[in-house]
Amino acid sequence: MRIAFSLEKFSDVTLLIISSSGRIVKKMEMRSMSEGLHQYDVTWDGLNENNTPVPSGVYLCQLRIGDYLNTKKIAVIRR
Repeated sequence: MRIAFSLEKFSDVTLLIISSSGRIVKKMEMRSMSEGLHQYDVTWDGLNENNTPVPSGVYLCQLRIGDYLNTKKIAVIRR
C-alpha cells in the first residue's frame, strides 16, 4: 500500500488499523515529520499488536496527522 501526503507544518504521523467494531488492531507510528511532500510504502502483515493473525474481514486503515484523519477500507482474506 502506498501512502502519499503533504504536510503544512512539522507533525506527528500515525497509521492505525481498526476493526469493524472500532477496536485498534495495530498502531504504526511513522514518526514526527517536517513540512513537505512525503510518500511511503507501508506493509501491514495482518498481525495485531500481540503478533497474532487477525481474522478475515473488513478493517479501516486510518492515517492521522495532527487533527487530520483520512480513512480507507481494507480487507483481509484468509483461506
